[in-house]
Amino acid sequence: MQSAWSRMGDARPPVDPVFVNIGQHYDDELAGVYFRELAVNVDVDLTHRHQSHDTDQIVLHSIDLLMHIARERGLRGLVVFGDANAALVGAVAARLLGLPLAHIEAGLRRGDRSTAEEINTCIADQVASLHLAASHVDVLNLENEGFADSTYFVGDVVRDLVAELCDAGLVNVDRHVNSNAPVVATFHRAESMNAETLWAFSKLLAATERPVDLYAHPRLVAELKNYCIQLPDNVTVSKPIAYVPMLQAIADAYYVITDSGALQREAFYLGRRALVAQRIPFWRSLTNAGYHLTIDLGAGDVDAAPQRMRELLLDPAPAVDDFGERGVCRKVWYRLGEWIEGFV
Repeated sequence: MQSAWSRMGDARPPVDPVFVNIGQHYDDELAGVYFRELAVNVDVDLTHRHQSHDTDQIVLHSIDLLMHIARERGLRGLVVFGDANAALVGAVAARLLGLPLAHIEAGLRRGDRSTAEEINTCIADQVASLHLAASHVDVLNLENEGFADSTYFVGDVVRDLVAELCDAGLVNVDRHVNSNAPVVATFHRAESMNAETLWAFSKLLAATERPVDLYAHPRLVAELKNYCIQLPDNVTVSKPIAYVPMLQAIADAYYVITDSGALQREAFYLGRRALVAQRIPFWRSLTNAGYHLTIDLGAGDVDAAPQRMRELLLDPAPAVDDFGERGVCRKVWYRLGEWIEGFV
């Protein structure tokens, strides 16, 4: 994304941004490899400044560090993205410092306040004075919560990134699905890492009755071992891979099984359907339209899901107009520029 932003020219905000990585993902295979691959340069990297890998400690320490950086560099405002802990860190720091906050990918709601992501994005939206929405559904969420005057629909920046990599020939997409292709799977969300859900996930993979390439998050590997769960023989387990190879794996897949919010959108942009292993999906426009299929692993419909997915693939993919068109990054910078001019 940064490479796309650097070409915005006059659309850049009238100040020099300071990019801060709070170091939420401290594993090289979960973060460092992506930074190198996409040539993302950060001005301040907090990855190695934390004394602990405990999530709560990283969040608390990051708030202190970000406040120090903001004072030291004389920052006039903060911008956060998405629903990860970085959004929470930025929101709390902005409120404590009395700085304005902008939230990119604002308004994402699953209606499940038991998850960290839902809490993070709700707090960020409460603090923010500028809400940039990735989907039309998110705009409605924000309007219903009283943020209509500060909300703008810009679209999904992930669409720009995927399109840019495809245009560069780094990801090759064939809209025709190869019937011999494997199913590509990922599974990592904290709320899914319990014995009942993991047993159901293993059963789901077996029920696909075709080869499954599982790119396993370290958390998944650890919890499968913890609960002594053996994956079926049709599953090949690999470590997480870099972003471009992962996009290519999705593009080459028969379909995708995932609980990843980002991967659900990436599959859509690459023309691949997904079996979303979440009780409540992140992007309901895709499942409501019948582009993706949702399965609740705790509801006992695991055996039937692969057959439902095969039937879904027989139908033409429906059109979904929820995430805007290309040029999202330019729209983001334009709105940020207007916002910044209001208080610089």
